[in-house]
Amino acid sequence: ADDSAANDISIASRSLEFECAKVVAELFMNESVDSLAKLHVFEAILASFIKMRASEKVTKMDEGALRYDLFLPIFCKGLEVVSSDCGIPQGDGDENNDGIWVKVISVLSYILIPYNDDSKWRTSSYATDPQEVEAVINLCVEKLPAKFNEDVGSVLIKGAENSAKISRDCRASDMDDSTITMNNEDLSTLRRNCLKIFQACFGGLCNSQPTSQMLISLSETLLKGAVDGAAQTASMKEHNKNDFDARIRTDIDVEVALFVCESIRKLPNLEEVAISLFPWLCKLTRSDSAALRTEAGAVLSSVDLVGVIERAQEAEARAAIAEKRYEKLLAEANAIKEENDELKRQAMLGI
Repeated sequence: ADDSAANDISIASRSLEFECAKVVAELFMNESVDSLAKLHVFEAILASFIKMRASEKVTKMDEGALRYDLFLPIFCKGLEVVSSDCGIPQGDGDENNDGIWVKVISVLSYILIPYNDDSKWRTSSYATDPQEVEAVINLCVEKLPAKFNEDVGSVLIKGAENSAKISRDCRASDMDDSTITMNNEDLSTLRRNCLKIFQACFGGLCNSQPTSQMLISLSETLLKGAVDGAAQTASMKEHNKNDFDARIRTDIDVEVALFVCESIRKLPNLEEVAISLFPWLCKLTRSDSAALRTEAGAVLSSVDLVGVIERAQEAEARAAIAEKRYEKLLAEANAIKEENDELKRQAMLGI
């Protein structure tokens, strides 16, 4: 009886929390509500979310209680409020809102990255409408002050890697919790959502830091994964030609690599990035996927290899000339120094 009463109280409490959350969401979307009030509420919501997700006592029921369909619209609206003129001075040089921006980055990290690698069933943020998550990513990239670019870039990298990994590796056998049942259609939806979130993360990184080394490193990791995955799948064909999971992983690898190549072609420093990724792009031109062969070839064809080699040779020749000039100047300087030392010696001797 006590357990039943406690369960009823728990259900009632959750129902009340849900109704309160809906009221807060409606008020947050109301343009007549004071922006400064929204700002304070937004910061409190962020702090509460972080506290819940950071807690070591998070349960599977807590995960189910995370209503991303309510939270994400509030998060987007909050980003617009904190980046607008609501009575608080704005700008990179102002630190009034830095605490909120730090919380925003933490929440973005929790949205894009599950609790830990062993909890594969924890995918609520990927089960929601991926367009909402994409909107969050785009707003973070657009609204966050420039001083936080590196922090956001690190989160987007982890988000891209994580979403691609879940899309590639999730299987029904991994969802071994008795409260969770996922059929092939559910898994297919989860994979599609993960791929869309991956594209949003990678696209956000391309938009915010198109010339960063982080982007090149992530691209190399993803393309290498596609090459290695294709090689592994080819070696397994003779052992298990009906391995459905292996075919799915290969298809995901191809889609990921395709998007990477498509995004690279739009970068302002395309030639620099393509040269850094040259070995993997060459290997992808031998892919079983005609679309991937074409896209990788298109990236390579945009690079003026002859010009790159000529510029490298010219730079090397200039470096050799500069080195000879330096050696000549150094010899002349040493000769002048020796002559000066001799004059000083003669002066001391009264010669």
